[in-house]
Amino acid sequence: MNHSRRAVVVLGCLLAACARMPGAPGGSASGTCAPAPAVRSASAPRAARAAPGSGTTAAPAAAPAASSALHMTPIGDMLRHVGAQTQAEAHSDEQRLRKLAAARNAQQRVHLAYLLLARAKPSVEQANQALDLLDGLDHPGVDPGARQFVRVLQRLARQTLGLAQLRTELGRASRQVADLQDKIAQIKNLEVQLQDRRNQQGQGSSP
Repeated sequence: MNHSRRAVVVLGCLLAACARMPGAPGGSASGTCAPAPAVRSASAPRAARAAPGSGTTAAPAAAPAASSALHMTPIGDMLRHVGAQTQAEAHSDEQRLRKLAAARNAQQRVHLAYLLLARAKPSVEQANQALDLLDGLDHPGVDPGARQFVRVLQRLARQTLGLAQLRTELGRASRQVADLQDKIAQIKNLEVQLQDRRNQQGQGSSP
């Protein structure tokens, strides 16, 4: 399965998972992920005000975490972009995002995690990397639709990790079976050689 087809399959799994969670945060009644909420106007009233007569002003709200920058609109754009990419283009994007290291923002972490999971056969290491990239991105301050998407992607990463571990164990077992078959073949070959020698000795000793 090439990269583009694998990406489409992953996208289908994510959308299906979203559809199965109508009651999840950010899920609409129809089961689809909710769009990003509208940005609050600068003129909107503050959430906290000073108590009348207190003589003090309320402390400004804490700055949102980096993960709060996640919204479904750029995530949707990223999914369409990855789905249309060739394997070489996806590899180029992956290398670019890897080089950013700790400088990656939340959106870039989701992008890189998705590229790792969209591979034909993600390894145990790649699945673990995807889980590490997604860790903490389902913060309550994140857009509800994006938070639901991250959780679905985390679930997919855990399932991918399980499959990768099974593939590793199966490969190890297959190698062990092949080694045993090779040893059995060697033993049978020795038995044939010994039998041939006995036959030759018997023929040489006959009058």
